[in-house]
Amino acid sequence: MGMSDKTHEIINKLYVFVDTGNKKLIEKYTLEEMIQVKCHYKPYNSKLPDLTPIIDNRINELKEINLAKRKKREKWLDRLFGFISGMAVTLASVYLKGCLKLEK
Repeated sequence: MGMSDKTHEIINKLYVFVDTGNKKLIEKYTLEEMIQVKCHYKPYNSKLPDLTPIIDNRINELKEINLAKRKKREKWLDRLFGFISGMAVTLASVYLKGCLKLEK
């Protein structure tokens, strides 16, 4: 199975990144795209640098970024759940307090 045009594009950008050190060239590619590149990449030319460690490093960076985003999202969901629960308890207590006053 051959490489797609997108895989070729990413590999070419990775070689430019190795030469220049400009990380902006590879920042736009997603974790899935980098994993696909890793699956299809084989160093064909021994004169060119092996990209495997660079691909692995970028995959690890993207996994860490995704984990941080997920933790941040979970933190906000926990806060939202706490707020809604607090409001529900407050409303229930106000309602029950009102019901108890009516009985007296």
